[in-house]
Amino acid sequence: MRTLSADAKEQNWIGVVRTNRIRMEPAGNRHQNAELKDRATLGSVLGATVPESWPPQVVPPPHPGGAAEWVTLYVVHEKAGETPTVIGVAGMARWVGGETMQFGGSLLREWQRDGLGAEMTVALADWAMQQDGVGRIVCDIPEAQHAAAKCLRKAGYSATPDPPAEGFVRWERRRA
Repeated sequence: MRTLSADAKEQNWIGVVRTNRIRMEPAGNRHQNAELKDRATLGSVLGATVPESWPPQVVPPPHPGGAAEWVTLYVVHEKAGETPTVIGVAGMARWVGGETMQFGGSLLREWQRDGLGAEMTVALADWAMQQDGVGRIVCDIPEAQHAAAKCLRKAGYSATPDPPAEGFVRWERRRA
Protein backbone atom coordinates (compact mmCIF):
# COMPACT_ATOMS: atom_id res chain seq x y z
CA MET A 1 0.00 0.00 0.00
CA ARG A 2 1.32 3.42 -0.92
CA THR A 3 0.95 6.37 1.43
CA LEU A 4 1.87 9.92 0.58
CA SER A 5 2.81 12.50 3.17
CA ALA A 6 3.91 16.12 3.05
CA ASP A 7 7.31 17.02 4.46
CA ALA A 8 6.82 20.41 6.11
CA LYS A 9 10.57 20.83 6.64
CA GLU A 10 11.29 21.14 2.91
CA GLN A 11 10.23 23.89 0.53
CA ASN A 12 9.80 21.53 -2.44
CA TRP A 13 6.59 20.98 -4.37
CA ILE A 14 6.82 17.26 -3.72
CA GLY A 15 6.67 15.76 -0.25
CA VAL A 16 7.94 12.42 1.00
CA VAL A 17 6.56 9.51 -1.04
CA ARG A 18 6.40 6.12 0.71
CA THR A 19 5.74 2.52 -0.27
CA ASN A 20 5.92 -0.63 1.84
CA ARG A 21 9.68 -0.87 1.32
CA ILE A 22 10.99 2.54 0.31
CA ARG A 23 10.88 6.18 1.29
CA MET A 24 11.60 8.85 -1.31
CA GLU A 25 12.65 12.08 0.35
CA PRO A 26 13.11 15.37 -1.53
CA ALA A 27 16.61 16.79 -1.51
CA GLY A 28 16.67 20.20 0.14
CA ASN A 29 19.68 22.39 0.80
CA ARG A 30 20.44 20.45 4.00
CA HIS A 31 20.63 17.17 2.02
CA GLN A 32 22.72 18.63 -0.78
CA ASN A 33 25.20 20.22 1.62
CA ALA A 34 25.47 16.95 3.53
CA GLU A 35 26.16 14.96 0.36
CA LEU A 36 28.88 17.42 -0.64
CA LYS A 37 30.55 16.88 2.75
CA ASP A 38 30.58 13.04 2.86
CA ARG A 39 28.46 9.88 2.90
CA ALA A 40 28.26 9.73 6.71
CA THR A 41 26.81 13.24 6.91
CA LEU A 42 24.25 12.48 4.20
CA GLY A 43 23.32 9.29 6.05
CA SER A 44 22.84 11.24 9.26
CA VAL A 45 20.49 13.70 7.56
CA LEU A 46 18.48 10.86 5.97
CA GLY A 47 18.58 8.62 9.04
CA ALA A 48 20.12 5.86 6.93
CA THR A 49 23.34 4.16 5.91
CA VAL A 50 24.90 5.35 2.64
CA PRO A 51 26.80 2.48 0.95
CA GLU A 52 30.39 2.87 -0.27
CA SER A 53 29.11 2.33 -3.83
CA TRP A 54 27.24 5.68 -3.64
CA PRO A 55 26.22 7.45 -5.87
CA PRO A 56 24.26 5.43 -8.46
CA GLN A 57 24.99 5.79 -12.16
CA VAL A 58 22.61 8.37 -13.63
CA VAL A 59 22.04 8.94 -17.35
CA PRO A 60 20.90 12.53 -17.87
CA PRO A 61 17.82 12.66 -20.10
CA PRO A 62 17.91 14.61 -23.35
CA HIS A 63 17.12 18.28 -22.71
CA PRO A 64 13.35 18.42 -22.34
CA GLY A 65 11.89 21.47 -24.04
CA GLY A 66 10.14 23.60 -21.46
CA ALA A 67 11.06 21.51 -18.40
CA ALA A 68 11.15 23.27 -15.08
CA GLU A 69 13.81 22.65 -12.45
CA TRP A 70 14.22 19.03 -11.39
CA VAL A 71 13.44 17.99 -7.83
CA THR A 72 15.76 15.21 -6.69
CA LEU A 73 14.57 12.56 -4.25
CA TYR A 74 16.75 10.20 -2.24
CA VAL A 75 15.44 6.63 -2.35
CA VAL A 76 15.80 4.89 1.03
CA HIS A 77 15.11 1.18 1.59
CA GLU A 78 13.33 0.55 4.89
CA LYS A 79 12.80 -2.88 6.43
CA ALA A 80 11.62 -3.57 9.97
CA GLY A 81 14.51 -4.46 12.27
CA GLU A 82 17.18 -3.21 9.85
CA THR A 83 18.98 0.10 9.47
CA PRO A 84 17.52 2.04 6.51
CA THR A 85 19.84 2.25 3.49
CA VAL A 86 20.05 4.91 0.77
CA ILE A 87 19.73 2.90 -2.46
CA GLY A 88 19.19 5.44 -5.22
CA VAL A 89 17.87 8.72 -6.53
CA ALA A 90 14.83 9.79 -8.50
CA GLY A 91 13.82 13.06 -10.05
CA MET A 92 10.65 14.79 -11.17
CA ALA A 93 10.13 17.97 -13.20
CA ARG A 94 6.93 19.68 -14.25
CA TRP A 95 7.12 21.12 -17.76
CA VAL A 96 6.40 24.81 -17.96
CA GLY A 97 3.03 25.69 -19.48
CA GLY A 98 1.67 22.18 -19.85
CA GLU A 99 0.22 19.06 -18.32
CA THR A 100 3.46 17.04 -18.55
CA MET A 101 5.79 15.85 -15.79
CA GLN A 102 9.11 14.15 -16.48
CA PHE A 103 10.49 11.33 -14.35
CA GLY A 104 13.91 9.70 -14.01
CA GLY A 105 15.60 7.46 -11.48
CA SER A 106 18.47 5.12 -10.75
CA LEU A 107 19.28 2.54 -8.07
CA LEU A 108 22.68 1.34 -6.92
CA ARG A 109 23.63 -1.80 -8.85
CA GLU A 110 23.46 -4.04 -5.75
CA TRP A 111 19.83 -2.98 -5.16
CA GLN A 112 18.63 -3.73 -8.67
CA ARG A 113 16.64 -6.82 -9.69
CA ASP A 114 14.56 -6.98 -6.50
CA GLY A 115 11.49 -5.12 -7.77
CA LEU A 116 12.51 -1.91 -6.03
CA GLY A 117 12.94 0.00 -9.30
CA ALA A 118 9.41 -0.90 -10.36
CA GLU A 119 8.11 -0.02 -6.89
CA MET A 120 9.80 3.40 -7.08
CA THR A 121 8.50 4.02 -10.61
CA VAL A 122 4.91 2.99 -9.81
CA ALA A 123 4.81 5.09 -6.63
CA LEU A 124 6.09 8.26 -8.31
CA ALA A 125 3.81 7.79 -11.34
CA ASP A 126 0.82 7.30 -9.05
CA TRP A 127 1.82 10.39 -7.05
CA ALA A 128 2.22 12.49 -10.20
CA MET A 129 -1.17 11.44 -11.59
CA GLN A 130 -2.82 12.66 -8.37
CA GLN A 131 -1.53 16.21 -8.96
CA ASP A 132 -3.88 18.83 -10.40
CA GLY A 133 -3.33 19.54 -14.07
CA VAL A 134 -1.04 16.58 -14.77
CA GLY A 135 -2.24 14.61 -17.78
CA ARG A 136 0.90 12.70 -18.69
CA ILE A 137 4.31 11.67 -17.38
CA VAL A 138 7.29 11.02 -19.64
CA CYS A 139 10.54 9.19 -19.02
CA ASP A 140 13.39 9.17 -21.55
CA ILE A 141 15.77 6.20 -21.30
CA PRO A 142 18.64 4.89 -23.41
CA GLU A 143 17.50 2.19 -25.86
CA ALA A 144 19.69 -0.45 -24.17
CA GLN A 145 18.14 -0.06 -20.70
CA HIS A 146 15.79 -3.05 -20.86
CA ALA A 147 15.39 -3.32 -17.08
CA ALA A 148 14.24 0.32 -16.92
CA ALA A 149 11.75 -0.36 -19.73
CA LYS A 150 10.36 -3.30 -17.73
CA CYS A 151 9.87 -1.04 -14.67
CA LEU A 152 8.11 1.56 -16.81
CA ARG A 153 5.75 -1.06 -18.28
CA LYS A 154 4.85 -2.20 -14.75
CA ALA A 155 4.03 1.43 -13.88
CA GLY A 156 1.65 1.75 -16.83
CA TYR A 157 3.94 3.55 -19.27
CA SER A 158 4.01 2.84 -23.03
CA ALA A 159 6.82 3.53 -25.50
CA THR A 160 6.06 6.37 -27.90
CA PRO A 161 6.98 6.36 -31.61
CA ASP A 162 8.89 9.66 -31.33
CA PRO A 163 12.32 9.43 -29.66
CA PRO A 164 13.43 12.57 -27.78
CA ALA A 165 16.98 12.14 -29.12
CA GLU A 166 19.06 9.58 -30.98
CA GLY A 167 19.67 6.47 -28.87
CA PHE A 168 16.78 7.20 -26.46
CA VAL A 169 13.22 5.95 -26.14
CA ARG A 170 10.47 8.14 -24.71
CA TRP A 171 7.99 6.35 -22.49
CA GLU A 172 4.76 7.98 -21.36
CA ARG A 173 1.83 7.36 -19.05
CA ARG A 174 -1.38 9.27 -19.62
CA ARG A 175 -4.21 9.97 -17.26
CA ALA A 176 -7.04 7.51 -17.87
